[in-house]
Amino acid sequence: MRTATDPDVSHAELLGLFSYCPATGIITSKATGKPVGTPGHSGYLVIRVAGRSVYAHRLAFMLMYGHWPANQIDHVNGVRSDNRLINIRPATAQQNAWNKRRATSNASGYKGVYYDDKAGKWVVTIRVPGRGRIRKAGYESAKAAHDAYKALDRKSTRLNSS
Repeated sequence: MRTATDPDVSHAELLGLFSYCPATGIITSKATGKPVGTPGHSGYLVIRVAGRSVYAHRLAFMLMYGHWPANQIDHVNGVRSDNRLINIRPATAQQNAWNKRRATSNASGYKGVYYDDKAGKWVVTIRVPGRGRIRKAGYESAKAAHDAYKALDRKSTRLNSS
């Protein structure tokens, strides 16, 4: 499924223009033999295709599977310029958000962990698919809260994969 930002170019045409190495994530121009892609302002690599700017991860998906991704593409390891096939996967906006890094305003140093001044304890919050946001409070240290976050994250991952 093509989105409004994806160029109207067939898979065969793209295969004539570019080659993609799934092991390295590098997209090469067949005309020049050189890697293509310019770092965009958000850290994603951008490639010009048929007069449009296309994210390299979307183009890589199209080159591998023969169609544009229906939704977003998630970078598993969070590195936006790492377009190896093992690191990109189709995802809804919600699935993509599960994988985001801790906020820069986070003072605990851990994703999903913050200090509750009123209670004088550390708190964990995590969004679990199908259950919504879970909040667990009362941890003596940020590290203990982080360990609880990791346990909740592992548990929710197991529940979603079964």
